[in-house]
Amino acid sequence: MQCEPRPVRVPSVDAQAMRFFSPRELSHVQRWTKTMTDWKNAFQIEAYLRSGLLNTHDLLVTLQKPIEGAIEHYKDKSSEFLRLFFGALKKRKPDEHPRDCFKRFSRDNSPQTIKLPRPTPGNISCHHVIITPSKILLEGPYPTQSNRVIRRFQDHDPALVERFIRVEFRDEDRLMYRWDGDVDGTWFLKKRVGGVLRHGIEIGGRSFEFLAYSNSALREHSVWFVSPFRDPKEGFVTAEYIRSSLGDFSELLRKPSKYAARIAQNFGATERSVKVRPDEWEEQPDLIPEKKNGEDEVKEFTDGVGTISPELADKIWEARCKAEKQAGRNRSENCVKPSAYQFCFLGYKGVVVVDSRLKASRCACDHRSASSP
Repeated sequence: MQCEPRPVRVPSVDAQAMRFFSPRELSHVQRWTKTMTDWKNAFQIEAYLRSGLLNTHDLLVTLQKPIEGAIEHYKDKSSEFLRLFFGALKKRKPDEHPRDCFKRFSRDNSPQTIKLPRPTPGNISCHHVIITPSKILLEGPYPTQSNRVIRRFQDHDPALVERFIRVEFRDEDRLMYRWDGDVDGTWFLKKRVGGVLRHGIEIGGRSFEFLAYSNSALREHSVWFVSPFRDPKEGFVTAEYIRSSLGDFSELLRKPSKYAARIAQNFGATERSVKVRPDEWEEQPDLIPEKKNGEDEVKEFTDGVGTISPELADKIWEARCKAEKQAGRNRSENCVKPSAYQFCFLGYKGVVVVDSRLKASRCACDHRSASSP
């Protein structure tokens, strides 16, 4: 009995070590990307390498001059051109040379046809880093919902947004990590995940360090990293500086879970609405006291919800409707004006309802309605 079809016997297979990913070649690519004035371009070039779409020979010998020419030609649209070229590399045929792919893509995409992405209000254009057990993948930038910390520096200088990146820890199939009995999970978490969180990562010549996370993002194994920068108003900014500027948490330093939860409140995905002056808000106690026999006695707990005036509620609704129109959505026109809002304000996070007894633009934060750092 014979097998069909019969296998073809090959006497030998010649192999030659090209050393595309040797430390020497990788250092050449790093030196090249560090010379770029726009970090977003360096990010895209490193993404080609880390995704396996190009090797160091393709970048340094074949495409270095064409890429530099494209950066000069496309100017402020060069990073978007390089990002779109990433998709062209993924779709190119196996027999198409990278040089031919680049020429074809450049011919089909002129500076006039490339549109810069404009994030909708409440979102930023954020670069994403995916860390798997064996590699680091770079993607984006994608529209990502902002938070109060990023908006704080964005108001000082819009270019500072690119100093913040989203780092996600995923398995090789891009699903969340699962505990496998065949793998020493404790060692893996300490070395791979813990090593990145403790020592940071370098992307495109920039060093990024762990900043914080939001409670919802942590469930998806996603955190924020930041590259130290100089702010025009606050000076030199690091991750530690940002965390320390969020409040005094010294009493929680021996309670890591509570400390992290307080920090995480500042990084929840939120949208800007209106500004409230110091004389327009007040803090309510948890308990409502009642005078009885000349002494204060606790009458009852509050209902756990703060209050805002109708005037302030109208301002919030108008701000949200304006943001919807700027984003090209008019969903608010056919919606009923809400009588309650979920809010994040000065470290408070909770729910407030409209109280017709309040006058002017005022709000009252209840201790039980809002978790405060």
